[in-house]
Amino acid sequence: MTVEMIIAWSVVMLLAVVAASAVAYFVSRRPTAGQLRARLERDLPDLQADFYEAAAAAGKPHGLRWLSCRWEGETALAADVANDETVALVAIVVHLEPEEGGPVEAHTGSAVFYYEAGRWQTDGKVILHHRPGEVPDHYADQYEPLSIG
Repeated sequence: MTVEMIIAWSVVMLLAVVAASAVAYFVSRRPTAGQLRARLERDLPDLQADFYEAAAAAGKPHGLRWLSCRWEGETALAADVANDETVALVAIVVHLEPEEGGPVEAHTGSAVFYYEAGRWQTDGKVILHHRPGEVPDHYADQYEPLSIG
């Protein structure tokens, strides 16, 4: 093997290592809490309809039918420690009607959104009776609060 070939292979290997390191850095880098909150504020109007549709179709709580969902201004970011996901908790007031008749009930709660594949998503999960700031305290084994710092 000539000196020129050794140099050429060394340069190719060095470039491969640099390229792999750059890709690993950008793929593994997570958005900051501030960036996540800004994306949530931008995407929330579209996500609200997806949330309501999924939550109403889930049939939970059992025996109650979703009539409406009012969005409040409070939000909180948390880490879902079991799933290694970042979640957004958004305050809601849900109006539910018993399927067998009866008065409409209003419940406060938190709509849950999760950040996956570079975007906010929802499957309609709701945590009733807990505002966003209360969820990490009441479910400390599942959620850890995230700050914007």
